[in-house]
Amino acid sequence: MQCAKCGLEVPADAIYCPHCTGDRKTTDAAVINGGVKGAAIGLAIGLALLAALVPLNELAAAISLGTLVAFAVVNVAVLVLRRQQPDLERPFRVPLGPVIPVVAIIINIVLILGMPGATWIAFTVWLIAGLLIYFLYSRHRSEARYSSLDQTSGPPA
Repeated sequence: MQCAKCGLEVPADAIYCPHCTGDRKTTDAAVINGGVKGAAIGLAIGLALLAALVPLNELAAAISLGTLVAFAVVNVAVLVLRRQQPDLERPFRVPLGPVIPVVAIIINIVLILGMPGATWIAFTVWLIAGLLIYFLYSRHRSEARYSSLDQTSGPPA
């Protein structure tokens, strides 16, 4: 509460929860603050455990593989977007048209293929886990899903 008084956090009494009554009156802002702090602490503990248990060279290789794959996907997206929406306004244009993205994709593939097998296994496991979490979470909360069914309903609260 003291941090909220000096403006370092969202005021805890900003929005009262309509479902709480009596001594258990809580605020939405306090619940959100607690959730954010809990998530940050959990992430910090998880990263600390990861750093303590995984050798640095394996961690660096996994991070490099993820970065290379992401960069290759971005370059493919540049090529696809240029072909599918050529008239789209772009504040930045890639120099040398499609040559730079194609060269970047080739270089990324060469670097990606040189990664050790253990890195590929870890990358695949994390990719599958991330995709599962993403699709399982978004299946019930997709705004697009509800807007295509009808315009009156929305995702469950």
